[in-house]
Amino acid sequence: MSPNKSAASPATLDAIRHLARLGVRGWVLIALLLGVVYLADRYLLDSPTPAGPGDTSIVASSVGPEERFDPDETFGEDVGTPSLPSSDPAMPPATDDFGPDPQALTRERTAPTVPAADSTPETPRRTYAVVTVSFRTRAGEATVDLDPNAVLTRVDGNGLVLAERLRGGETLKTNCVDDATVQTAEATRVADVRRPPRCTPIVVDPYVENVTVEDFGQPVPAATEDGVLDLSATLERIALGKKFPHHNDGSTFGNREGRLPRQPNGYYKEFVHPTKGVSGPGPQRLVIGRGGDIWYTPDHYDSFRAVVKP
Repeated sequence: MSPNKSAASPATLDAIRHLARLGVRGWVLIALLLGVVYLADRYLLDSPTPAGPGDTSIVASSVGPEERFDPDETFGEDVGTPSLPSSDPAMPPATDDFGPDPQALTRERTAPTVPAADSTPETPRRTYAVVTVSFRTRAGEATVDLDPNAVLTRVDGNGLVLAERLRGGETLKTNCVDDATVQTAEATRVADVRRPPRCTPIVVDPYVENVTVEDFGQPVPAATEDGVLDLSATLERIALGKKFPHHNDGSTFGNREGRLPRQPNGYYKEFVHPTKGVSGPGPQRLVIGRGGDIWYTPDHYDSFRAVVKP
């Protein structure tokens, strides 16, 4: 026992002497008595020792055995141990929970983000390949942007020309009374194609609608697409100075039937437009006048349609 424990009373010692004379039964009684003394000394006579500075032990005062502190005892539901925010990038960000709020006032605590610089390269603006043509008429000077493959018609018997092959000094047929004299023609790229002036060189439209091609009175359906004829290939060939392998191609058209406007001999020249489904030169022709007018016949000169009017 510690020095603070009380000694056994004289009455207790006297009882022990009498029990010693009882033999084995006496010793059993002595053992029981000693146990009672121990329990009394351990649980009833133990006085608390005041906790000194720095003592972290828990002091129980006036509590029974059933109320003593048990370090392994759990008190109610285990709510877990709060942990510090993890620096692991895979962990979700910590949140501030404002309680059972019907509006769910929960805020994420995230570090302020700095907007990243826009690294997406700017999409280049679309541009168009054109031939910028400066020309002069009696009304003055003007400029127009043309498709490089556009076919234009020249006057003074010089036939057709592609816009990309224009040169200064050439004379072009226009959509007005005046002819246009080319000053400069420059291939370039532009973002916005300028609106053409009121009086501008004529770009030949290669499509002829509502056409029925006939070869000596017999319709040739394969020659057109739903009645629309495309003259692009033939117009470009003529503008490039290439010849179709037939003696009529590039020859003088006499206009003996008089179905075209009367002009001096040698004013018109004819060119073959091949016909799908027909061997040889076929019934289709283009007739081009020295003034830049263009005519199309689908039936061996029986009828004509103006592609570019005189």
